[in-house]
Amino acid sequence: MLLREASISGVVYQPFANLEITADYFHIDIEDRIVFSGNFTGAQVLPLIQPFGVTGARFFTNAIDTETKGFDLVTNYQRGLGTNWGRIDVSAAYSRNKTEIVGETATPAQLAGLSEVLFDRIERRRVECGQPEDNLRLMQSWTRGFWSATTRQSRYGEFCSFTLLPIDDQVYDPTWLADAEVSYRWRDYTFAVGGENLFDAMPDINRPGTPQSNFGIFPYPSQSPFGMNGRFLYSRISYKF
Repeated sequence: MLLREASISGVVYQPFANLEITADYFHIDIEDRIVFSGNFTGAQVLPLIQPFGVTGARFFTNAIDTETKGFDLVTNYQRGLGTNWGRIDVSAAYSRNKTEIVGETATPAQLAGLSEVLFDRIERRRVECGQPEDNLRLMQSWTRGFWSATTRQSRYGEFCSFTLLPIDDQVYDPTWLADAEVSYRWRDYTFAVGGENLFDAMPDINRPGTPQSNFGIFPYPSQSPFGMNGRFLYSRISYKF
C-alpha cells in the first residue's frame, strides 16, 4: 500500500475568548490499498479448498486505488453562569468524507481462469458506502461545585448494504442517539448515573428475503455504526488514588 498523496489544511477562528471554531479539509490518495478480495466460491475453486473443509476463500490484497475527500468542523464554547449557577460547556463537531475507487480493478491472469472476480461489487460497496459519509456530535455540560451533568447527541448518516445484486441493495436511514449522565464528587469518590441511547434507537431492519437478512437470522445490519443493543443504563462509583 502506498500513500500517493495527502493534503490537509485547516483554520482556527476565535472571535471571543470563550468561543473557538476550527475547520479542516483533507484529501488522501492511496495506491494499492489493502482490502478484502471477493469471496471465491465457484466450481473451479471448490476442488482446491474442499480439503480444508471450507466452501469459500478470500484474502487480503493490494487491489484498488482510492481517493478520500472530506472536512471537519468543530465549535467549542464555555460560559460562566455566576458563583451560584456554575459553568456550561457546549461543543459541536461535524465530519463528512467520501471515499471512491479510482481506475480499473483487474483480476490477475493467475486468477482470471477461475471465473471469479478479485474485487467484486460487495467489496466495492463496503469501501464506497458501507459506512456513513457524515456524522454529527453535540455535547452540553454543566458543572457547579461537586455536581456535574452532561448530555450528548449523535447523528449517524445513511449507509448501504454489502450486496452483490442491485435488486438486494438497501440504504439505511440516518439515526439520532442521545446520552446523559449526572455525577457527584465527594472527597476522592465520584458517584454517577446515566444512560446511553436513551430513546432506544435501533438501525433499520434488513429487508426480508435479502442476503443481508440471511433468512431472518440477522435482523439488523452487521456494519451498523452504533450497534443493535438498544438502551443501556448504568451507575458508577469511581475512586481517585
